[in-house]
Amino acid sequence: MTVCLASIAEKSKAIVMVSDKAVTYGGRDSLTPMQYDTGVKKFCKIGNTYWYALIAGDPTFALSVVDGAEQIIGGTSDLPDSVTGMMQCFKVAYKKRRAALVEDVVLSPRLLNKDLFVARTTDLQPLDQEFFFGVSAEAKALKTNSSLLVCGFDKNARPHIFSVVNPGVVNVHDLTGFHAIGVGSTMAISRLLILEADLADHLGLALFQAFDAKVNAEVTQGVGYNWDAEILLPCKKAVPLRQDVALLIENIYRAHPYTPFRRRFEYQFPKNWDRRLFTFCERVMGRKSKQRHPYRRKSASQKSKSKP
Repeated sequence: MTVCLASIAEKSKAIVMVSDKAVTYGGRDSLTPMQYDTGVKKFCKIGNTYWYALIAGDPTFALSVVDGAEQIIGGTSDLPDSVTGMMQCFKVAYKKRRAALVEDVVLSPRLLNKDLFVARTTDLQPLDQEFFFGVSAEAKALKTNSSLLVCGFDKNARPHIFSVVNPGVVNVHDLTGFHAIGVGSTMAISRLLILEADLADHLGLALFQAFDAKVNAEVTQGVGYNWDAEILLPCKKAVPLRQDVALLIENIYRAHPYTPFRRRFEYQFPKNWDRRLFTFCERVMGRKSKQRHPYRRKSASQKSKSKP
């Protein structure tokens, strides 16, 4: 019950990661789940690498997958250098944890384990066929209620985003440059498509569009109001979005959506919002350029001067 999204920006030099902060309380069999906005962070650094995982759904299962992936990475130091290596690592970890969950939830209550179910020795009586197929169907239909969105850069500083979902299916999203997971993922992805999010977008624009997509996902029950954002750069720890910049983006967004039927649009934008956002983004990217920032529009007098 959440929404997590990631978007590549700055001509593939940065990845913006955004999530809500809602937590749903209640176990797998709970009839009265509770949801509340908390201070929890849904970004998880993967071991000693510079890859990050965003978790949606059951955090217990998702964190166990991350832990399993970290153990695999620890034994093979070159895995983080390529996206294929990281994808295979998470695929194996996810399937291993799901197999353990099947044994706990489906087999153990029937006094069975994997060997007793699929590899019975000759000295044991065969299982009833109807019972066997019934248990098999239940194991196949078991949902983990958990998914992960993994982001990072390979050894050539190329950005990558891939998702890991039940029952261990891995999908790469480098072509579009963005993706979302969680109950609000459909709304978030559709909004990014409408906004035409692009890998070349300036960091400030990417941050605003990611927040826009998260807000649109709030119409889905289970998506929280509060949000987190972090910016991932090659070979560096993720940079958290400063609280004042997050508030600035929220105040800018209050002007939306526009409507052509309103004669006058009366909204006082935050003072120098464009310059403040641009300055923050330039500092994150490590640039000291004095170039004109891309958010400020030319005035009428400037436009007339620029005309031949």
